[in-house]
Amino acid sequence: MAVRLKIMCWNIAEASLTGALRMDSLLPQLVDQIRSKNPDLVLLSEVRKPHSFWAGRLDQTQRLSQWTGLPHYMFGKTVRTGLTGYKGVSVLSRYPLKSPRIHPVMRGTRATAYATLEVTFTVEGVDHRVFSTRFDAHERSDNAAGHDQASAMLRSLDPQLPVIFGGDLNARPSQDPQFARFKESSGLFYAADERPDPNTWDSDPLDHLFFRGPYQVSQMELRAPWDPERMISDHPWLFVELVSRPPA
Repeated sequence: MAVRLKIMCWNIAEASLTGALRMDSLLPQLVDQIRSKNPDLVLLSEVRKPHSFWAGRLDQTQRLSQWTGLPHYMFGKTVRTGLTGYKGVSVLSRYPLKSPRIHPVMRGTRATAYATLEVTFTVEGVDHRVFSTRFDAHERSDNAAGHDQASAMLRSLDPQLPVIFGGDLNARPSQDPQFARFKESSGLFYAADERPDPNTWDSDPLDHLFFRGPYQVSQMELRAPWDPERMISDHPWLFVELVSRPPA
């Protein structure tokens, strides 16, 4: 039986960094964009989770799960930024999720404020490992460490295990050598190489999806379909559809 996996990656930018009231007004737009692609998995970054009354009313991951109809979700804390609450990465899923684990980017023996969330889901009796990540946008040594540590982590996995790895890597393919190292050493396929988007919003993006397993890319889109004056996020969403390869 052919398997199709529709995957969306999106840095929602803490709902444009304008707080809980603004998030209330943006939530339907976020939901509409996600529903328009009917994904099986959504890898989110810069997602807020309140840690106090003053942090706002919304657990964004939980609410987006409810309103998009993707019933399973996990959140991984990466950054705590005062009154905005915990900021992190998330996975929304059509399939049950299990075995969550957070992998902080390490600077020597100290964890930085960036991390990768790892979860597992099962399709047709086969476990798939999913990683939702965001690497540092400003400290380039930490960004490079994130790429290199993630590559080492992926190489340590069972090579037969299907893997999906995506998010805001804050690295441009044409400019950042750590991105090239990751492509070379992670053991994963880069979706944009497998099937480039001819109408891409950005030919040198920061948001990426990698994979391995019995799949090929049937569709890829990188889109920012909203009015620049009322941006939902300063990042476009990335959509990739994987289909199982026909038997040899």
